[in-house]
Amino acid sequence: MSSRTPLLAAVAAIALTSAAPAFAASAFYDFEAQGGNATPLSITDNGLTATFSSPSDPGQFVIGNADGLAAGLSGNALTETTGGSLDIAFSAPIGALSFNFALIDLLGLGGSDTLTLTTNTGATVTESSSLSGLLFPSGFLSYTGPDFSSVEITSTYAFAIDNVSVPEPATLGMLGVGLAGLLASRRRRTA
Repeated sequence: MSSRTPLLAAVAAIALTSAAPAFAASAFYDFEAQGGNATPLSITDNGLTATFSSPSDPGQFVIGNADGLAAGLSGNALTETTGGSLDIAFSAPIGALSFNFALIDLLGLGGSDTLTLTTNTGATVTESSSLSGLLFPSGFLSYTGPDFSSVEITSTYAFAIDNVSVPEPATLGMLGVGLAGLLASRRRRTA
């Protein structure tokens, strides 16, 4: 056995620890077990807690049945009822987030609106939807970037979100497989 094999193993361990985000699994929040008004609301899945709150307008979100409201929303969804903001804080830093949404134009004012997601690291992603002729335009918003621990979702109109997903970081698994292959090939050459 080569004297470099333990060195490679040590380098692999350091690389895995430094490349890994604080949360390296996947989590999913669909609001099916919740209902009514509750702010803040904390839900834990797979060891990651997401706390949903509306600091600018406390108590202004409800969780209720969204069947038929818009594509992508089914069962219970979280609805911010006044337009404004919804904050989601995570118990550990994450690197990606996605969710289904619907904008709600109950007064039929029409126009267009933008749903904006801003991370605590300053990154912003927007999704615009035309409201003309549609009471509940819907879409899918996804963000992947440097690790963040909270987001703020804002809109002029009321909005609903569902199926909030934190995917497992694929790069970490690929790095581990690559390092394992490197170690295995080194062992074959020294044997």
